[in-house]
Amino acid sequence: MNAALLRQILTGAQSADQATRTAAEEQLKQSFFTDPATHLTLLGNELSDEAAPNMQTRQLAGLLLKNCMTSKDHAQAVKLANDWMGLDPNTRTQIKTCSVQALGSGHKDVRLAAAQVISKIATIELPKRDGTGRSQWEDLMPTLLQWVVQPEMSPVGMAKKEAALNTIGYICEEIADLETDCLQAKSNEILTAVVAGMRAEEQVENSRQFQASVVHKCCDSVCRIKMSSWLLSRL
Repeated sequence: MNAALLRQILTGAQSADQATRTAAEEQLKQSFFTDPATHLTLLGNELSDEAAPNMQTRQLAGLLLKNCMTSKDHAQAVKLANDWMGLDPNTRTQIKTCSVQALGSGHKDVRLAAAQVISKIATIELPKRDGTGRSQWEDLMPTLLQWVVQPEMSPVGMAKKEAALNTIGYICEEIADLETDCLQAKSNEILTAVVAGMRAEEQVENSRQFQASVVHKCCDSVCRIKMSSWLLSRL
């Protein structure tokens, strides 16, 4: 599998012709099972490629990437999380870098896909600590928080700010459902960031309802995280 072939298969997976779609979906499954590291890396590269001729292939790459890390079935979700952590650290880093890079895409749907990928990886990696107490993705939250609190004053910077706020919302929502205090130390910074994200002078009219929804999600999740951490401390 290579980048050109993957893009061709992703295009086929969105074909109106059922036979073409089915064949492409089977190729994607085989690619993942045969060489998951290469498959996931190529999906990450496609997600972040602003030069890609078709935005839909980037969206689908993000969706597939996300689905390779999570499942509604608990046992399968645990397996996929373990499989992800079993990948070479350099491979994981490359995929994470591509996903974060995609938050600065000029296409909103790509930014949304990237936010969902990042939240799934964060749910796996943030609770896991190394021997020094650092998480497996230590620089993620500081990066997202900086993009919200100190955005670049440009269209790209404002797009990254909205995407970062959305990503923080997804992460908080996911982490709040886990028995972990991995966001406890960042909870005040998260609340500061979401308040910064609501500053009217930095918003466009049609994003205010969206941002208000994300802020509500973040605040609710942070409160749950704080309560969960307090309860864990009492055990």
